[in-house]
Amino acid sequence: MGLLLFIVRFIRTFSSIIASITECLKGGKFQWNEGAQKSFELIKKKVTEAPVLILPDFNKLFEVDCDASGLGIGAVLSQEGKPIAFFSEKLNESRRKYSTYDKEFYAIIRALDHWSHYLLPNEFLLHSDHEALNTMEVQVLGFEVLKELYKNGPDFGNVWKSCSKGSFNHFLVQKGFLFKNNRLCIPQSSLRRAIIQEVHGGRICQITKSHSKNISLYTPLPVPKAPWEDINLDFVLGLPRTQRNKDSIMVVVDRFSKMAHFVPCNKTTDASHIANLYFREIVKLPGVPKTITSDRDSKFISHFWRTLGRKLAVYGLNPIGPLELAPLPVTKHFSGDAEERAKEIKKLHEQIQGRILKKKEKYSKQANKYRKPAAFKEGDLVWIHLRKELFPSKRSSKLMPRADGPFRVLQRIGENAYKIELPGDYEVSATFNVSDLSPYYEDQEDQVDLGASLRQPGETDTGVFNKPNLV
Repeated sequence: MGLLLFIVRFIRTFSSIIASITECLKGGKFQWNEGAQKSFELIKKKVTEAPVLILPDFNKLFEVDCDASGLGIGAVLSQEGKPIAFFSEKLNESRRKYSTYDKEFYAIIRALDHWSHYLLPNEFLLHSDHEALNTMEVQVLGFEVLKELYKNGPDFGNVWKSCSKGSFNHFLVQKGFLFKNNRLCIPQSSLRRAIIQEVHGGRICQITKSHSKNISLYTPLPVPKAPWEDINLDFVLGLPRTQRNKDSIMVVVDRFSKMAHFVPCNKTTDASHIANLYFREIVKLPGVPKTITSDRDSKFISHFWRTLGRKLAVYGLNPIGPLELAPLPVTKHFSGDAEERAKEIKKLHEQIQGRILKKKEKYSKQANKYRKPAAFKEGDLVWIHLRKELFPSKRSSKLMPRADGPFRVLQRIGENAYKIELPGDYEVSATFNVSDLSPYYEDQEDQVDLGASLRQPGETDTGVFNKPNLV
């Protein structure tokens, strides 16, 4: 019997097999019976067979199968269906009186405790054939488990050793926990993934938390080559009404020289009237631009260009030539150095363009220092940030959700814009800047539960374990 204790981990359900023999040893009189003889023959067979066990691989997922019977409990630690070790235990008289639920539960507790050195730092699958264990009462542990994960963790192991004598590179150990700049460090584990899932995965959290402005890289517009070739068009709305019945301002800014024109208008003015206003107040000064950048939708810009084209007698995308559109000067006086002056101005424009490029490169580098690139694919689900100016009815209260969705991405437009599949009740353009989008994290039921990672079998709080369970 003593020799068998050295090879018990190689024999599956050893305690249940040996139970008949140990019963013969109880009491004053030794009585060998048929059950003991069968157990003895089975043990001889098990001992003479070559055990087929594999060595554990800590880069792979561990699996634990637990079971219980009227005499004992057993468990198997395996990876990819191949056993690593066996565990079994004979139940004493008091534990034999346990209910089936308690016996199965006791088998899980003993197996996890016995193989804690394999299972504690990693995720593992827990299998049980008892349906009642799909829902177990558990007790909250807190973050005490982190103290055991720092020493041998791949991310904080070396830092933990360096902090044994004091603070190290902004890291500090207090009451067994590792901090960096007063922020708790959480090593790689199921607990860390559970916290991330809890914070980012829930629908309520995703639609109510503030929208991050650093979700995408800063992408500047191309630098113009000359004044008033590329302009920005925007509006200042909601101003007090003037004596001329104007309550808004149309702002036109040249992206090259930064020169600006301010034209009074009305909030209800449509695209056609804005184009007429632009033609009357702006075109007569710097001329017609090549591009117009505005945050208005594509319908507005389309009507604007169409109306402006009619004003300029342009009815197609490509006019016959510039001669029909430009009035010829009628004068008898000409400057002989006009060609030299044109070259000087062109050279000056090139120098200005170069300086603007350098400034933009410097600003982009600083702006992207704390930003992350956001690249959505066609078919991805995203949240739309409900900006007040774009969705006033959906942001009328501070307690209303800050995002809506999820909606599907239909197409990528340029470097930082996406076309989104919107429902019919949305009266806005389906094209959104990437800064107004955020990824949708699916709240799957089989994801790791935060409470499940912080609890152990006990008496309070309830957590759900699916079968197989991801711990």
